[in-house]
Amino acid sequence: MMVVMRSRGVEPSSLIPSARAIISGLDPNLPITAVQTMEWVVSASIGQPRLLSAVSGLFGTLAGLLAIVGVYGVTSYNVRRQRREYGIRLALGADPGAVRLLIIRRGAVVAVTGIAIGAVFGLLLMRLLASMLNDVTPTDPSVFLANAGMVLLLSIAACYIPARAAGRIDPPRVLRHE
Repeated sequence: MMVVMRSRGVEPSSLIPSARAIISGLDPNLPITAVQTMEWVVSASIGQPRLLSAVSGLFGTLAGLLAIVGVYGVTSYNVRRQRREYGIRLALGADPGAVRLLIIRRGAVVAVTGIAIGAVFGLLLMRLLASMLNDVTPTDPSVFLANAGMVLLLSIAACYIPARAAGRIDPPRVLRHE
């Protein structure tokens, strides 16, 4: 048997001794075991989905950070490897801004390709994801666009740092040493 009690304007936990006394007055042999507030019952019922959501969000954030660090690392490596090319471009009169834009454009192409591949896999896996989503449909265009925009923006930001270094290359020094 379960007894539910409703209160207004009073802290529910302060009514527990009165409720115990009333139930004991009706039948002293009734055991009163688990006395809980509705707030606790609701919190316990959504605890596991909330934890799953938090862990998924944490892993998603970590995956995003690893992806951005990877974009930065690959772009830095390519800029260091192509220092001679950028030195020649700058020696022949290229604007440092044009060199930076070239590197950022290359990174953006890679990012857009990755976003397209990720969107295709996301759409293919939407049935699996549908059971984990609350208040959002798996094919919600605003969610897809917001995530794609964030990935693109962060990828361009990760490419900007190596691109800025490439724009500062001293052409005579690079050409002399290589």
